[in-house]
Amino acid sequence: MHRIVSLTIGVLLCYFTSTTRGAQDDPISTKLDAGKKKYDAAIAKYREEAAASFTKREETARKGGNKKLVDQIKDEVTAFEETGELPLTSTVLRKSRASAIKQMEDAYSLAIKEYTAAKKDDLATATDKDLKKFWLTEKFPPGVYEVNLDSGKLIQMTDLRGEGKVISVRKDGKDTTDKGVFEVREGKLLVKCDAYVEVWALKEGKIVLEHYYPASSYPSGKLNAIGVARRVK
Repeated sequence: MHRIVSLTIGVLLCYFTSTTRGAQDDPISTKLDAGKKKYDAAIAKYREEAAASFTKREETARKGGNKKLVDQIKDEVTAFEETGELPLTSTVLRKSRASAIKQMEDAYSLAIKEYTAAKKDDLATATDKDLKKFWLTEKFPPGVYEVNLDSGKLIQMTDLRGEGKVISVRKDGKDTTDKGVFEVREGKLLVKCDAYVEVWALKEGKIVLEHYYPASSYPSGKLNAIGVARRVK
């Protein structure tokens, strides 16, 4: 399981190094950098705890001779290594990651507010861009997501691609393909496709969504359905 612990460290260090703006005499930047280090530590701890959880579950399954469960856990480990996704049943670990993300968001928001108050608009704008980048790398990273309604019904596979493009395949018996765009707004992801609009938000470690169909019903129309999005690739 040691691969799990080390997967994200280099990425995080590279990401935060590239977004650090801080002259040493800038107390706002210094405070933000401290928040980034705290986030790094929280995510490293989260991955260690996830690895330990997988190991404990696998050991228990093996002692019981439960091959089916062992195979399931191995698949979950592979999915975690490739996408960072934990099973939806891992609620405690999912919430710890969501908490770390929220604290990092708050640190960014505070820096933007303080730069604005100090009339350092260029730094406020740059930090706001960094926050949006953080949302799209840590909160809603590009990839393929399985979208299920609360009833458990699979309604589509949504592929968030680079440059804000999205391709969605609706599981309507015909595998209808929709194309569209996505963007982050106030910490939420807005997905606009030909046939529908969705608003994604991270809540208690899960990406929950509001589904509006047809697309013309957003934002003033009636909410069509609610569900959960889970990254699978």
